[in-house]
Amino acid sequence: MGLVACPGGCLRQRCSSKLHPLRFSETKGNPLKQGKQMPNPKIQELELRFGVKIGTRGDKVRNPFATESVVPLMATRDPTDRELINLEGALERSAPSAEGNLRIYFLGWMPGTHLRNRRWQAAGVHWRGTVYIGPDCPGYTDLVQRQLFIHEIAHHGQYHHRLFDSNFANIVAPLGWKQVQLGKGLVVWTIEACCGHRYWFDKPADLWHRLKVSEGGLQARSQDNPHITSCDMRKRALVRPISDYLDNPVEMITEGTTAFRTGADEREKLLRKSPVLYHVVKDLDQREIRCSHRKQNRIGIRNIDGFLVQPDENVVAWIDALEMGKA
Repeated sequence: MGLVACPGGCLRQRCSSKLHPLRFSETKGNPLKQGKQMPNPKIQELELRFGVKIGTRGDKVRNPFATESVVPLMATRDPTDRELINLEGALERSAPSAEGNLRIYFLGWMPGTHLRNRRWQAAGVHWRGTVYIGPDCPGYTDLVQRQLFIHEIAHHGQYHHRLFDSNFANIVAPLGWKQVQLGKGLVVWTIEACCGHRYWFDKPADLWHRLKVSEGGLQARSQDNPHITSCDMRKRALVRPISDYLDNPVEMITEGTTAFRTGADEREKLLRKSPVLYHVVKDLDQREIRCSHRKQNRIGIRNIDGFLVQPDENVVAWIDALEMGKA
């Protein structure tokens, strides 16, 4: 899930208008006069091509943030033409993460939360096989929007192919992550800094707290226990994350996966800035490909542009050149 600042946070309601009554002969066979929406050919193309379900205006979906026993439903909106183009680019680079009945819904508003007296709103979230995308932000470049889609679809691949069901602690250990018990029932993920200290993320405060060893054991925080922002934590981490979104090891890996799949420039940047994260992501990506292709008796490989292709000498040579700094 990605987070962006929400300046207002007000609920926008879709306006409705009354339809003039029409005689049966006028409405028969005409979906527009029946009050129905004509299907978007681009949506139909993407659904047929990638095997996904893309919601349109009027669909009712579950609120992924709801905790009540009776879950409130949310109304969806139509995706914009720009969103569909960038979604296509993301789906092309996300195989095989889009497998497994992936559903994608676009919302007119996204539930938010309050962190440090500011309202934050999720730009996108994955929940049990469904990706929810918030309002189209005019400030997003096409690259940023495409990366948002790749990020959330990557979460679906982790969920569908069960990449983290076993040995997760061993997967994230090279990245400096370790679970620590602070007290009765309080277990947190901690990340190691270059100085050797470990920090844990306090989500409500949106701050990282340094673990302090005292006579009574580990302390979550105290008066003289330093706390830092995610931006500072990224700079201090022993294994450098690719972005400031590193609330937990899953998000750190997913941000790395997004860079790995976006294209040659982002993949090269990931390798240059965080080679350890690069190789962890590369191994997980190939593991997901093997998991998907095992049933089809074929194995693919992701080229430097993010597309899943059959391995040949040219593809392998380009990858080797990039990883040796010659691309």
